[in-house]
Parts: sequence; structure tokens; C-alpha cells
Amino acid sequence: MIFTPPKNDTNNITRDELLGHVVNAMACCPQFAALGIPLLSEKLGSTHKPAKTDSLQALPICLEAWGPAAVKPHLQAVWLMLKAELMAPATVEGLTPDQLLTKHAAATAAAAALTQCISALGPGYLDQQVLSDVIFEDLMQYLGLVNPPWSWKGDVSAVGPGVTTAAAAAEWDLPDKAQKRLVCIAQIVAAVAAAGVASSSTSLCKDILQPAVTALLDDATAAASAARANDGSSGGVAQGLRPVQANCAVLCLLH
Repeated sequence: MIFTPPKNDTNNITRDELLGHVVNAMACCPQFAALGIPLLSEKLGSTHKPAKTDSLQALPICLEAWGPAAVKPHLQAVWLMLKAELMAPATVEGLTPDQLLTKHAAATAAAAALTQCISALGPGYLDQQVLSDVIFEDLMQYLGLVNPPWSWKGDVSAVGPGVTTAAAAAEWDLPDKAQKRLVCIAQIVAAVAAAGVASSSTSLCKDILQPAVTALLDDATAAASAARANDGSSGGVAQGLRPVQANCAVLCLLH
């Protein structure tokens, strides 16, 4: 919305007030969901920063007012419009450092909106749409649970008893693009978890966090057993704890 009050305006009308009335009008009846969601998606995709901000502010208000039944046919559209913002730091090529910072700021704002939208609709709606996305297959790879994408770039014989986790971490190589995607996906995990929706919390624990922790413990146990078999020490634990996997798991657990 573009509004510039006239000089010497005695009515004290502000842009924010007008925007609030427009949002309330959009949210006034569930039938507007089919028209309002494409409109908000278009504005969120704009290069005009105020339009993006307006869209992110309006979306959770409208979703809560329209209700789950009216929004359900449009859940994929809602998620895809937010996903584009959330994953932009990893998907947009050729960004300058300043542009990358701008994309990260926009992604952070989108993550906050995602949390609000999930809370507005309640369990079993947007949270499940998000957690069923293909990006979580990537996350499982980054956690080392399925076809890990990293490679060993050092001397394999150098990893063994007495090698610290930090030293081992320096020799594992996760591609730069994968690292960027990991940061974006972790932020999405954090946004879903922050909504406090029971169904999403169960899915996160069952499908992501529990397998990740189990894999880490299995690796550590195997490494410790191997170390004791070799020289009776426990220094080989670092060999089993694949550093990239550990960092990924810790990042998600902290969120």
C-alpha cells in the first residue's frame, strides 16, 4: 500500500491504519481465502520491501480469521509462498554479501510469520504441510541418516585414537550450497517447533531428532569399541562422531 498524507493533514490518517483496515476487510469472511492468498503471495514475491512486510504481517491475521476449513485447500500455496522466502539465501545465485544479508533478514521475517501461521491454524494443517516437504529429505541426508552428501578430504589413516573432534571436523567437507540449505532448513525446523503445535512436535521428534541422536550414539559406541580393541583407550570416539552430522543434529536440537 502506498499512502502519503497531504501536508497539514488534520485527520492524522496513517499508512498503518489504512493497511489495518484493508487486512480486516480481507479477513472478514472465509470466502475471501481463495482470492486473498494469491494476492498475498504476489505481494510477498515483490522486490518492494514494504509490500513483502505487509504480506507477512497480513497472512497470519487472515489465516486465523478465515479458519482451517477455508484455508485447507490452499495450504500448499501458503507454504510455497513462505518457502520461497525461507530458502532464498540458499537458492538465489550470485548474491553479493549485502544482498545475502538482506535475504537472510527476509528469511528470518518469513520464519516468524510461519510460526504465527501454524499457530493460527492449529495442529494438522500447515505444520504437516511443511514437514512433508522434500527439503526434509535433504535434512536427513545432512544428518547422515540417508546417503550423506559430505566427503572425506584428508588422510583416512590420520583419523583414529587420539584425534580430536575439532581436528576431524576440519577434514570433512560439506558442499557450500548444502551448508546454506542446512541453515535455511534449520530455521524452518525452529519456526515449526516454536509454534508449539503438538502434531508437529511429534513429527520432529519421531522423524528427525530421534533418528539423528540414535545415529550419533551408534557411531560413538562403535568408535569407542574399536578404540578399546586397538589400544584400550577411548580416543577413537572422534572417529565415529562424524563432525558434520554432529553439528547438524546439535543445530536442530538447539532450535
